[in-house]
Amino acid sequence: MSAAGYLAAVGSAALNGSWPAIIKSRRVVEARLPPLLLNVSFIFGFAVVAVVVVAFEGYLHWTNWGLLSGAILTVASGLTLGVAIPNAGVAIPSGIAAACYLVTAYVWSAYILDQGMRSVALSLVGILVVICGLALVVSASLVKKAPPDQAEATLLPDDDDKDERLVPDEANLPLGLVASAVVGVLGGSNMAPEEYARDDAQGIHYVPSFALSALLWSSLAALAAHRAGAPAALASGRAAVCPAMCAGAIYGSSICCYVAAVVALDYSVASTLSQCSMLVTGAWGILLYDELGGDARRLALYVTGASVVVAGAGVVSYYGTTE
Repeated sequence: MSAAGYLAAVGSAALNGSWPAIIKSRRVVEARLPPLLLNVSFIFGFAVVAVVVVAFEGYLHWTNWGLLSGAILTVASGLTLGVAIPNAGVAIPSGIAAACYLVTAYVWSAYILDQGMRSVALSLVGILVVICGLALVVSASLVKKAPPDQAEATLLPDDDDKDERLVPDEANLPLGLVASAVVGVLGGSNMAPEEYARDDAQGIHYVPSFALSALLWSSLAALAAHRAGAPAALASGRAAVCPAMCAGAIYGSSICCYVAAVVALDYSVASTLSQCSMLVTGAWGILLYDELGGDARRLALYVTGASVVVAGAGVVSYYGTTE
């Protein structure tokens, strides 16, 4: 196992865990770019990375299976950008999505693609651990914030100047949590079609087909919405385009790093390290946006739950595969 492989895995976690914080930034929120156009901008950034991959490889290894992965990503990223982050923030959704991702990917690997596993019993124990971690993460969002007169129970001081548009609306929190779960299921499925692609279109060669297909589907969705009379973007919406493209490029780079990590290491190590991205996203949400309100109870539940999910990921990644 090479140092470069570990670096790629850690890079994947850091990159994949950081792009949601850009989408929640004041500049993007205040621009009020319609979600479908925000999604196109995000996926365009991913497509730019794909073009770089093609330039580096010198040849486009196209596969039509990328169309299916691209369609799944279009729905998943649309839900993330338009529903999950606006209504639930980035910390809690990242934990829910990661847990659902792991369970879904396990089902695909073990029972649909029939790729085999080291131990059925221990892999199921890992899934159970992931579900327990998921329950803790969700409970962190359900604990009521400490009232103002219990300042000693909080870790961060109140900020009266905080922009309310950056704070998730608790009334819509359930919608954001459900969307996060759906995103996790879709995320655990969007690379499954790669297994049906020919050998020379798998791995890093699959990324261009995947990304360019997603750009096609997201553009068609935005065009269809426009034709159906969806509200046009305000002039201020342009301010969100570049940040969204940067977020998409970071996401695309994280996928490339993950693929490189799987090649250099083994699947179990690469997958476990990459799932640490939820800890990175959580850190951004807690430290930068104070999503847990500085409440020590909510923070303890979240950190414990996220750590349990990562531990479960290690068990599932090792015993749920033969690699």
